[in-house]
Amino acid sequence: MTRLQIIWEIISHTPTWVWLIFPGLLTVEIKALKAKSVHIAELFILPSSFFLIAIHTLATEPFITWIIAFAFVISCIAFISIGWAITQGQKFTIDKKKWKLNLPGSSFTLILVMTIFASKYYFGYIITAHPEVAHTLAFKIMKFACSGGLTGLAIGRLACYMQRVEQEKSK
Repeated sequence: MTRLQIIWEIISHTPTWVWLIFPGLLTVEIKALKAKSVHIAELFILPSSFFLIAIHTLATEPFITWIIAFAFVISCIAFISIGWAITQGQKFTIDKKKWKLNLPGSSFTLILVMTIFASKYYFGYIITAHPEVAHTLAFKIMKFACSGGLTGLAIGRLACYMQRVEQEKSK
């Protein structure tokens, strides 16, 4: 089978929900490329969603070993610091009266959401197309490390935003 045939097989067997959700995600995240004003409560939506997806991934895994849980936790912690560091350099202002952050446009959210989407798609494809690989320890470690890392990025960004909001409140 040629690479083009493989790609066609993957695309033609993609579930309908993927084709429905992908354009919606893309539209929302393209809007994030422009500067915007965001209520502080809205900052919790993305990290909370990623956290719930990660918990769902952990909860639906039939065999969790300590090494899989360790990979998840370590990658989450490591990527929290990366998310923090990336956000630390971002310039934004805080409107304390309206509880809003005035954020510049950024491709970070678009990249993060599309990476989660692509990784979920990839892992789902492997589980369906190659179940023998999906049951290996290496695959599970990769799957849960990826889930933990992407969740950590979102949590790290939120933590940095909240720390800066707290600093601003104390002034």
